[in-house]
Amino acid sequence: MSIQNLDVDTWIQRIKTADEAGREEALADAPKLPATSVVPLAQVMGGDDLGAGRAAQEGLRRLAYASMSNGTHEAVAAELVKVIGPDHPRAVRSDALMLLGFCGGSSAVAPIAALLEDADIREDARMALERIPDPAATRALKAALKRVPADYRPAIQQSLRHKSMRLSAAGRS
Repeated sequence: MSIQNLDVDTWIQRIKTADEAGREEALADAPKLPATSVVPLAQVMGGDDLGAGRAAQEGLRRLAYASMSNGTHEAVAAELVKVIGPDHPRAVRSDALMLLGFCGGSSAVAPIAALLEDADIREDARMALERIPDPAATRALKAALKRVPADYRPAIQQSLRHKSMRLSAAGRS
């Protein structure tokens, strides 16, 4: 079944089916979903149906990873930022932050950096900033050294060291 003829709601209904073959078929189409699918998928991830939640999680991952090769990563990152706030379950926020580490850029840095002060999700936010290659992420981590609690500063320093090592390695190749 071609995704071009389906809207996001129809795709989500496909993953909500108890039929594993239908879910697998839907997941194969996930990379073709538009960026605007992120928030609806996150809602399914945070819902009561564990099977559909796992399928939505996998669909979101496939969509985000594909966005890096098909040029839609900025739009996907903008949608993922909508999911990192406290109105979503922690597990959904964590997944969104992990994906932002791969497809996020400078526009995602400030919303992620704001989470460094949230003890519940700050580790996920730190790792996302560590992975984002944009210089704004490095600046955000440096600025965080002045605002985060003293016991969390070593984690921020570690991320800065990792970013520095990657830059050094990239300069040598």
